[in-house]
Amino acid sequence: DAEYMGVPMDDKKESELQLEAAEMIGALFKTHKEESIGVVSVIYKELLEAAFKEGTSEQKRQLGLFLVVDMIEHFGYSNIPALYPQYVELVLNYSQDKAPGIQQVCLYGIGAIAMTADSFYPTVAVRCYTALKHAISSLQSETLESREWRSVKDNAVSSLGKTIKYQGKVFSEVEGMVRYWLENMPLRTDMQEGLIQSEFLADLVLSNAAFLFSGDNLEQVMNIFVEVVDTMELSKTLSLKIASALRLIASIPEFKERLNTYEEKLQRPHKDKLKAFLTLHKPVSYTHLTLPTTPYV
Repeated sequence: DAEYMGVPMDDKKESELQLEAAEMIGALFKTHKEESIGVVSVIYKELLEAAFKEGTSEQKRQLGLFLVVDMIEHFGYSNIPALYPQYVELVLNYSQDKAPGIQQVCLYGIGAIAMTADSFYPTVAVRCYTALKHAISSLQSETLESREWRSVKDNAVSSLGKTIKYQGKVFSEVEGMVRYWLENMPLRTDMQEGLIQSEFLADLVLSNAAFLFSGDNLEQVMNIFVEVVDTMELSKTLSLKIASALRLIASIPEFKERLNTYEEKLQRPHKDKLKAFLTLHKPVSYTHLTLPTTPYV
């Protein structure tokens, strides 16, 4: 049996200790990038080769994938160009694994790839998007009764949003990608990622409303904002952005009739909460908000 400082450990305790160690290494990558980049090749040779050899346990593969995704996210292609493609290959190969823990890590990693792959991204763009679509569409309602699998879906939807945000211009079918992303929003299990995606949606309304609503997405965007306001704990900044996005939508003359119909169908508790939210958050203008300097797509 495994031991730690002379104390016997069962497999569960050993796995927990290994994951804690992986989190510590990831934190080191994040906070001390320049100092830790020298150990990347050592980790690849000493740890990852063992983690992905035939017969390795699920826990060790998951540990290895945590490290892989951390290196993708915190170093990016520009800092580790020789190893980065191999890490991307591992993430894509395991993104449809039957184990939810492994699949969740990899689907999160696909979002990190979109953020950090730079010029390398077009070579894997189709595979990344295909993996996300497959993950989302393959999760049936009975599977989603499990919180673990709901987290898998949330990570896939979040990574789809990041793909649109950081690499949307790579895809000719980006309008369809946006529609598919909206259909699966908001996130309901991973609240931290849910807030990030909700802010992205508000930014997209405020910076590129003409594109967003070209695909007849009005009702779904409203549904998302109503649920977010109703269920999530929002920061002042995010509340201001969402309130501004809602006011911008209301100011578009072409939407007046549809918004009136939407409001009539809205249940009283949601209607009251939305009204109170808009009363509380009244921006002077949209221009003073911190928005992207260029459109996402």
